[in-house]
Amino acid sequence: MKEVPPILKSGARIFESYQRDFKLSQSELHGSILDLGANNGGFVTYLRKVLGNASAQGVEVRPEQVALNAEGIIIADARKLPFDDESFNTVVARHCMS
Repeated sequence: MKEVPPILKSGARIFESYQRDFKLSQSELHGSILDLGANNGGFVTYLRKVLGNASAQGVEVRPEQVALNAEGIIIADARKLPFDDESFNTVVARHCMS
C-alpha cells in the first residue's frame, strides 16, 4: 500500500478547516485561488494534487514554514504580491498577520 505523503495528510485537515471557515464553492475550489499566509502549503498542495487545480497558488513570507514537497507556494510578502491585479478570482487568508 502506497503511503500518503505528510503534506497531503495535513492538507486534508487544512482543507476541511478552510471549508468550515470559508464555505468555498466548487467553482472557487477549482478556479484561480490564492492562499495568503499559506504556512506549510498544505491547502494549496491539496487543491493541486487531490482536486486537480493547477492554478491554485499560495504566498508565504517565511520559507522555513513551507514543506519541502509543497506545490504552488511562492515565498513573498503578502503586502507586495508578485502577481498582476485581478490575477485570482478567490483569495483566502487564514491566520495571516503582519
